[in-house]
Amino acid sequence: MQSGQLCLRISPLFRMKILSNYSPLSPKKLHGMGSDAREKDHHLQALQYLDHAIIGYQKRGDYRGLIDALKDRTLTWKHYFLLTKDNIYAILAQKDAESMLAIAKDKKLKDKRSTSFFRLGEIEMLFENYPAAIKNYKKSLEFYNGPLAEKGDWKEVSLLGKKEKLVKGGLRPLMN
Repeated sequence: MQSGQLCLRISPLFRMKILSNYSPLSPKKLHGMGSDAREKDHHLQALQYLDHAIIGYQKRGDYRGLIDALKDRTLTWKHYFLLTKDNIYAILAQKDAESMLAIAKDKKLKDKRSTSFFRLGEIEMLFENYPAAIKNYKKSLEFYNGPLAEKGDWKEVSLLGKKEKLVKGGLRPLMN
C-alpha cells in the first residue's frame, strides 16, 4: 500500500449495497449497453453491464427484464466458448440458461419459458448433446406464444453438420 492510502475492510453485504446503488442508469439502459458491448465483442464489459442490469432488475422486481439480461449473459458466455473452445464458458452459459428457466418457473412467467428452453437447447449444441438439444428446442416450441410468422412451426438447428428443421413431430431435412 502506498503512503497516504487508507485501507478499509468492507463487509460483503455493504459491498453488495454499494453495487446495487452503483449506477444512476436504469437496468434497461445497462442491459442495452451490455447487449451492445457483446455484439462488439467486448465481452468483459458486456458481463459487467449485464451484472449491474440484473441487480437493478432484481431490485425493481422486474423478473422479465432479469431473465432477458440472463439470456444476454448466456449469449456472452457462448461467444467466449466459441472464441476459446474452453468448456468452462459453455458451463457458465448453461448455468445462466438454467437460472433463466428456474426464475421463469418460480415467478410463473410462462412467456419466458420458451426463450429459456431455446437457450438451453443452444447450449446443449455446444456440448454436442443433440438429444438434449432437441428436447429443449421442442419444449421451447411448446411454450412459444409470439407471432406465428416468427415461429413458422419450426426452428432451424444444425446437427452433425446438416441443416435440419425441428418440427413438432421431430426433425426433417431442409430442402435446398
